[in-house]
Amino acid sequence: DFVKLISDNGGSVAGSVTKSVQYLITTEEEASNPTTKVTAAQNNSIPLVSEDFIVESVKEGKLLDPNDYSVE
Repeated sequence: DFVKLISDNGGSVAGSVTKSVQYLITTEEEASNPTTKVTAAQNNSIPLVSEDFIVESVKEGKLLDPNDYSVE
């Protein structure tokens, strides 16, 4: 469960996309057929990242470069 994984590692999960959101975890499919959240993130220049961004950051014990996990 990503919510628990994120919160157990010092992050927080927002229910909606606002300017305070740092990253939006999404899929290639959602990015190519933008959901409301994807569109809001794009409008606010919030990076779209894959779930691997979270998994790999937790494995490494640090926040990795979101550009390496970018979803277009």
